[in-house]
Amino acid sequence: MNSMRWKAGVYTTLLVFALWSIYLYFYNQPLLTWITREDSVSESLSAICYLLAACLFFVEWVRGGFRNIFVLGYALLFLVVGGEEISWGQRIFGLQTPATLMEHNVQQETNLHNIDGIHQHVRIIGLLVVLTIAVLMPLTQQWMGSFRKLYSHLKIPVIPLWTLPITILAFLFMAVPRVLWNETVFTLDELGELYLSLVFLIFAIAFRGKSRSFASCQR
Repeated sequence: MNSMRWKAGVYTTLLVFALWSIYLYFYNQPLLTWITREDSVSESLSAICYLLAACLFFVEWVRGGFRNIFVLGYALLFLVVGGEEISWGQRIFGLQTPATLMEHNVQQETNLHNIDGIHQHVRIIGLLVVLTIAVLMPLTQQWMGSFRKLYSHLKIPVIPLWTLPITILAFLFMAVPRVLWNETVFTLDELGELYLSLVFLIFAIAFRGKSRSFASCQR
C-alpha cells in the first residue's frame, strides 16, 4: 500500500508540474525560460539526479563485492551524463575551457557532447540509449520470459516498468513540438531531459531497495 501511494504521489506530482509547464509555455514564456536556461533550476536538478543515481549504483557495486559490471556500468554512465550536464563544474568553479576543447567545442565548454561531430548526433545516440534502458528492457522483462531469464542470469539491473509513463511524458515534451510545429523548443527539451533524469534516479533508488531486500533475505 505504501508503495502504491508513493507511486501515485510521484505520478501526481510530475503530472501537475507538466501541466504547469505547459501553461507557462503558452502564457508565461519568460518564467519558463528562466527555469530552463543554462545553469538553471531544471539543468541543476537534472545533474543532481544523475549524480545521485551514479552514487547509488556505485555504492551497490561496492556492496556487491565489485562483481557486477552492469551495476558499475550504470554508475559510470550516470556519472558521465551528470558531469556533462554541468560541463564538469566548469561554471561552478570558474574554470577555463582547455584550448583544444575551445577550438572544437561548439559552445566552447568543458564537455564532450558539444564537440563538433559529436554534437550533431548526440541526441539520437541518447534517444537510442534511453529507449533501450527505459523502454525496451522493462517491457521485454515483463512480457518475454527468455529476456527475463537473460537479465536474471547476467544480473543486469532493469528499470521498474511503472516508470514508463514518466519516460513517455519526457519524450512528449521533446517530440510534440517537432511533430506538430516542426521546430525544436529548447525550454520543453530541457523539461523532457529533467523528467528522464528523474526516471533514472528512481531506477537507482529502486535497485538499491531491491538489493537491500535481497541481502536481508540471505541473512
